[in-house]
Amino acid sequence: MLVAGDGPFARTLAQVLSAGLISLVQLAGAPKPNEIGANPLLDDLETVFLVMPETMSAPEALWHHHALWKWVQTLTRARNYHELGVVFVHGEDQTGMFEIALANGLGLERFNPAQGFMFWDPAEPLRLLLNRLRVLTRTDAETVNDRQSSQPKRRVLVQLKEAISTGEQGPIVSAAQQVNQEFKDDLHRLDNYCQPPCHPNGNAWRSWLKAVVMEGVTLTLQMKAQQLLPTLNI
Repeated sequence: MLVAGDGPFARTLAQVLSAGLISLVQLAGAPKPNEIGANPLLDDLETVFLVMPETMSAPEALWHHHALWKWVQTLTRARNYHELGVVFVHGEDQTGMFEIALANGLGLERFNPAQGFMFWDPAEPLRLLLNRLRVLTRTDAETVNDRQSSQPKRRVLVQLKEAISTGEQGPIVSAAQQVNQEFKDDLHRLDNYCQPPCHPNGNAWRSWLKAVVMEGVTLTLQMKAQQLLPTLNI
């Protein structure tokens, strides 16, 4: 087991579970073979707990989840096919919006241990977590990527990314219109597909989309799109 998180709670959870511990800062960096001690290849790793601070947004949690799979793909022999169960640990708000947004970003209707993912509020007794771990199956990066790639929102963003890369104005406008149509009144979900800082990057894309849909593609907007491309997490 591995706990990825910071602060006293993450350290205590790692001790209680007899798990390894890595900080979120380390996780966000490039994988290095000696980062987590005696088992640099992680081949025996089956369960990871991502301990998210209460101030962290769902898009930021998704970005750390993405970073986790980079580690797995780099430091295991099975790479894309190494199987893990992932537990997101977060103090959920009363509306459950964090959990809903997180599931959406993973391509899930809801968290389901049978699909390799669990959500746990640390306010719940630890024994409930341990009981639920018994039914947590494992998944791999290939399955996660396939599920996310099937999302209509992600597909239109990939098409937009490809259109921007061509530099041709017609395809860029068409792709931007498709993104705008797909997200409609859900434009805040763009944050889920951006790298940190997710919300400012999402705002930049929302502003760019509005300008392109209303005005078409100017040279300035075309250059702005090229600058924004690295902020997408797709």
